[in-house]
Amino acid sequence: MDVERTMEFILEQQAQFANQFSKIDAALLELSQSQKATEEALSSLAQHQSSLAQHQSSLAQHQSSLAQHQSSLAQHQLTTQQAVLDIANAQERTNEILATLAERQITTEENLNALLLTVERHIANHK
Repeated sequence: MDVERTMEFILEQQAQFANQFSKIDAALLELSQSQKATEEALSSLAQHQSSLAQHQSSLAQHQSSLAQHQSSLAQHQLTTQQAVLDIANAQERTNEILATLAERQITTEENLNALLLTVERHIANHK
């Protein structure tokens, strides 16, 4: 009978081993599927990182270009401000000259009126 028990024990152990092996096999299949999904996710992440790096590089180039344009714009603005200041100074000188000319015009008109009165009196006295 001892042999029967031993055989029964071996068969039970074999059944348990087969059951555990089946569970391990299912767990390995699940782990393999999970590993495949993880690899796909990592591949997708690597592609997105590469795309992001390209966009960052492009952004850096655009920022550099923008900085150069801003610098150029600032230089042009300074040039324009200087030109406006020069024009304002020239306008101020022109206004001073016009004021002087207006004063001289008044003096000339007064002198001309005095001359006309003198000529009219001279003509009136010689008639």
